Amino acid sequence: MRRERTSSRTATISTLHGRKSHILDTRDSQVMSGKPDEVFFIEGERLKPLPARPFRFGLFGKTLEEALQELIERHPEVLPGKQMDPGSDDPPRFVLLYREMPIGDWSLDFLLVDQRSMLTLLEAKLIQNEESRRKVIGQIIEYAANAVEFWGNGRAREKAAEFWSKRGKKVDDAIRERFGEDFDLESFWRGVEENLQNGWVRLIIAGDELHPEVRRTVEYLNREMENTEVYGLELQCFGQESESLVLVPHLVGQTQATADRKGARLQSPVTLDEFEANYGAENLTELVSKIKQIIIDKEKGIEFRMVPSGLNLNLFDGTITVSFNRSPERDHGVWVWDPNLFEKVAEIGKGLGLEVKIPEGKSFGKIIYFNHVDGLKELVPKFVELINGLTSAGRK
Repeated sequence: MRRERTSSRTATISTLHGRKSHILDTRDSQVMSGKPDEVFFIEGERLKPLPARPFRFGLFGKTLEEALQELIERHPEVLPGKQMDPGSDDPPRFVLLYREMPIGDWSLDFLLVDQRSMLTLLEAKLIQNEESRRKVIGQIIEYAANAVEFWGNGRAREKAAEFWSKRGKKVDDAIRERFGEDFDLESFWRGVEENLQNGWVRLIIAGDELHPEVRRTVEYLNREMENTEVYGLELQCFGQESESLVLVPHLVGQTQATADRKGARLQSPVTLDEFEANYGAENLTELVSKIKQIIIDKEKGIEFRMVPSGLNLNLFDGTITVSFNRSPERDHGVWVWDPNLFEKVAEIGKGLGLEVKIPEGKSFGKIIYFNHVDGLKELVPKFVELINGLTSAGRK
């Protein structure tokens, strides 16, 4: 059987001060040989070996796990987006949203986000930490399973604003600094909500070295999980002096085949034909026909958008969004981006006998729920009345 390549033999190398250098990495990506003892610095005709420098020797005035965490907090760019999405013209780039992000009774080491609105959950553990074995995998999966409950309906954005405020900066300014001054922040934050609701997140276990059983588990999970990316990340420093080191980030768990499959799913909008086929398989053809009729009826002024997560009907420039996931068995509903409309939209939902929740103290949120196939089937006879009610509510 032909083996998939896991990464190239040459790692992405940079100094901690941003200087690029020619470095030969002695690891073979096809063999789990552990971390190398040295890399080589090529300077003209000279080949200079650089010995590995463990985090226990210190970095940024910290030692051990604190040094590793300080590195990630200061420099989220060490997360190797090009290794996560090889071949992409715009691989993931990261902004830190929160350090020690609360999630129930626990806290996640780092919550980050990329320019595609995908949240990235990262746990940092050095290999000598007992939790760096199988326990860390259970931890990060548990965090992901509870992410919607604790971070949905704008709570992730609020916590990020709180974190950056303590640093004397607005979170939106930090995002624009990384992704560009013309970056569309409102679409970005809506994307964060959509991805979170659909379970589209990225999980990373970072350390100086990963245990073999952790590597195998990460590789298995990333291969088998459809909506979630799962990686290990080995970060190693090389050099003699703490002020001038070479950093080598090495991603574990990615293959080109998996990157192609997940990248297409997460970046490309679902087509109307795909959407219709998915819903038709669950005997929801009548609902699709009604959605298509709404799209054709230009007088209602409804914007129709196919997105990677599914199909959105946007009313009043996106103030109200009726969202259908590409997979009928997942979550669907009505999102409202103006708190002045929360009560009106909730009354419409209640009048139709649909599930309703009003988020407290939020600037936006999901108000009406028709989740899973059963919820969609309940919606079918009420759909036109729902759209008419939402159209009226937004015009008053």
